[in-house]
Amino acid sequence: MINKDFFLALNQLENEGKIDKALTIKSLEAAIATAYKREFGEARNIAVQINEDRNLIRIIAYKTVVETVEDPESEISLEDAQAIKSSYKVGDISGDVISPKDYTRIVAQTA
Repeated sequence: MINKDFFLALNQLENEGKIDKALTIKSLEAAIATAYKREFGEARNIAVQINEDRNLIRIIAYKTVVETVEDPESEISLEDAQAIKSSYKVGDISGDVISPKDYTRIVAQTA
């Protein structure tokens, strides 16, 4: 989703503008999560991870493994979860990385 130039710019802001890069990254993670939820639904349980070492941003959607899905935004069936990882059982939390193709321009712009 992101390239080295973004992280170089963060370094430059920290060096020249005396802006705390760690705080900036935490703020960006929160802003991206808020923007994504606004675009795709507040019910989604997501986490945003910015990895400076690998120059990437990941959005991970978490769902609870259940026998019968009542809320597809927050639950995944045991059968579907076990297709991802055979050791899943009811009550586990499944994390699924959301493809950058699913991000919209609006999410990026809002963040």
